[in-house]
Amino acid sequence: MPEFDLLIKNAKILDERGLLLEVCLGVKNEKIAFIGFDCPDSFVSNVRINAGGSLLLPSFIDLHVHIFSPGWNKEDYSTGTMAAAVGGYGLVCDMASVGEWQTTTKEVFKKKIEEVEKNAWIDVALYAGEIYKDADLTEIPELMDMGAVGLGEIMMSEPGAIGDDALLLKAMEVVSEKNKLIAVHCENGDIINYMTRVRKPVKDLREYANTRPPIAEAEAILRTAMLSRYKKTRVHVCHVSSKAGSFSLRLAKRLNKHITSEVTPHHLLLDIDNSYELKKLGVVTPPLRTKEDRIELWRSITRRVIDVISTDHASFYVESKENPVDYIDVPPGLPGLEYAFPVVSTYAIEHNIATLKEIIEWFTSKPAIILNTFPKRGAITVGAEANVVLVDYRKEVKIDDSWISSATDYSPYLGWKVKFQVLYNIVRGNVVMENRIMANKAGKFIKI
Repeated sequence: MPEFDLLIKNAKILDERGLLLEVCLGVKNEKIAFIGFDCPDSFVSNVRINAGGSLLLPSFIDLHVHIFSPGWNKEDYSTGTMAAAVGGYGLVCDMASVGEWQTTTKEVFKKKIEEVEKNAWIDVALYAGEIYKDADLTEIPELMDMGAVGLGEIMMSEPGAIGDDALLLKAMEVVSEKNKLIAVHCENGDIINYMTRVRKPVKDLREYANTRPPIAEAEAILRTAMLSRYKKTRVHVCHVSSKAGSFSLRLAKRLNKHITSEVTPHHLLLDIDNSYELKKLGVVTPPLRTKEDRIELWRSITRRVIDVISTDHASFYVESKENPVDYIDVPPGLPGLEYAFPVVSTYAIEHNIATLKEIIEWFTSKPAIILNTFPKRGAITVGAEANVVLVDYRKEVKIDDSWISSATDYSPYLGWKVKFQVLYNIVRGNVVMENRIMANKAGKFIKI
C-alpha cells in the first residue's frame, strides 16, 4: 500500500506536445515519488489536495529580485518571499545588498543566510556584491564556495559601483574561475550622466526615459559581451528593455556563447504611453520605453534571443516614490512577484504571442538550466524536488489590493483582469500558500 506525505489528484499537466493530461502526483520525503493517470483509494497520504482540474506546474524561479536591502527599501525576507509565494515562486535569487549589508564578506553573507533561514517562506539563493573597489573582491571566491549564485547586480550605469571597465574585467575573472554567474545591469553610465545633467529637472516619465536612452543599453550589452568573451565568463544580462538592446543582444550572443538574458513583466506590458498615468510610481531602471520597444521584446523572447522572465522586484511605498520633486531622484523599482505569471500569461495567450508551454518554460525550466539546477528544479518528474504550484487557468479574476503581499501599498497591475491565478504553492511537499493565505514556512538558503 503506497504511502505519501502529500497526494495531489485531478490535476492537469502539459505533456511535451503541449496537450493537457490529467494526473495524480505523490510526494515522499520532499521529492516527487509518483506520477500517474490513476489515483487509487488505496493510496495513503497525510495531506490530500483535489486540484479540480487546475494546472500542475513546476514552481517558478526568479533570477533577479531585490528583497533584503535595508535602508534602500522596506522589504525583508518575510514580506518578499510571501509575495513570491503568492506569485507561485519556489526559488528567488536575491541581488546583493548595499550599505551595512554590502554582500562582499563572509560575515555579511552568513548573516544574510541566517535571515533567510529565519524568515523565508520559499527558497532563496543569494548573489554576492556590490563591487565598488578592488578590495571588495577579496573574499568573493570564498562566497562563491559558500554557494553564492555569482556577482550581481553589477551596475555599469551608476556612480560608485564598478567604476571602470578594468574593475569589471577583474570581477569577471574572479567569477569565471569559480564558473559562476555575473549578472550585469547594462547601461552606459557616461551617456546617462550627461543626459541627466542637460535635461534636469526631469518632470515626467517621457523625459525620464530620455535620460536613459536605448543606445546606453545597446552599447553596454556589446561591451559586456566583448569583455566577458576575453575572460570566458558566464554573463546574465539583466532586464533588456529596448529594441536597440535586443539587437545588441543578438550580436552579443555571437561574441560569447555563455550569455543569457532576461526581460521583466513591466517592460513587456507597460510603456510610456499606456502607463503614463503612473507618473513617479512608474520610475524604473532601465525606464519604461515605447510600444515599439515592447513589441520587439516579445519577438525577442519568442525567438529565444531573450531566455527568461525575471521580475527585478523592488517594492517601495507610494510616499517614498512621490516625495521627490525631480523624477531623477525617485527610487527606481516596481513590485512584481505577486503578479508576474498571471499578467504575462494572460497577455501572451490573449494576443496569440506564445503557447502556454513556452510561457511555462520562461518561468521554470529555463531559469533552472541557467542555475544548473535542472531537473532537480524546474521539472515535474519522479525524483525531482516537490516544488510545484496549482494554477487556475479557466477563471478570470481582477487584481485588487488583496494581492499585495510585499512591502508596498500599490501595484501597476491593480484592476487588470487575468487568468492563471496561483491557487497553491508547494515547496518540497510543504503547502506554503493556499488562495493567497500563507500556511507553512518552508524557505531555505539554497547553494548554487
